[in-house]
Amino acid sequence: MYVARDAGGTAVLFEAGDELIELGRPNHPQSPRWTRGGQFLIWNENRRLWLRQVVTRQTVEVSRRSGNRSNEVTTLGDVVYWNRDFQLFRFSTQFRKGITATTQLTAPSVSWWNQFPRADGAEVVYRKTTPCCADEQRAIARRRRGGGEEILADFGGEGVDVDRDYQTAGGWIAFTRPRPGGGRDVWRRTPDGLEQQLTISGAGVIDALAPNGDVMVLEGRSRVLYAVSGTFSVVGSALGESVFLGGAWFVQIGNTLFAVA
Repeated sequence: MYVARDAGGTAVLFEAGDELIELGRPNHPQSPRWTRGGQFLIWNENRRLWLRQVVTRQTVEVSRRSGNRSNEVTTLGDVVYWNRDFQLFRFSTQFRKGITATTQLTAPSVSWWNQFPRADGAEVVYRKTTPCCADEQRAIARRRRGGGEEILADFGGEGVDVDRDYQTAGGWIAFTRPRPGGGRDVWRRTPDGLEQQLTISGAGVIDALAPNGDVMVLEGRSRVLYAVSGTFSVVGSALGESVFLGGAWFVQIGNTLFAVA
């Protein structure tokens, strides 16, 4: 499976022998989303959302009314997505039996839009914003496992970006929170609900969160690893993108993968 770009935009490609078969044309660079290990892939074609089981080569339509980017797929193959009514849903399927189920995760509201979920099978974290298009207020929220939601950070009129301001993996959550004097710091929430402030510079954004709780943070021109043990170390410059593979950290710069010592 490949996600590639050409003159016509982004394409999802499947390799069958010596042939590349095009499965779809995602409408946005943030539309395709892989699971860790690459077993599942989702992508949007405008409002239509598709799920691909890579091993069995099966594709199923998740929704025809989904948000057009920044949806999520977990390692179990569950898809968490937002729709045109700005509500969150979980889609589950048993590929072999052809059974599907869709569950609404957020309560209807005229005051808030729910968008851009990140999920790991245990946690669902997402952006909330007041309806467009003047003086929007924004917040980061998590869905409580028993139902309802918890506001992790209230940003007022400041912007909130998926992945840079919130991620979840292995029951852990990394998120940013505004500072009283301006700027924002990165925090970590344990699977037991304990919150830990990681940065104090007011200039941190999330680069990547590992399933073991490690958080790679970009602070100014530096990349800093905040280990779950409580230690931190400067890895290098902020160039590239951090990747956690096989229990180890790497930094990808262009087409080269560098191991973090």
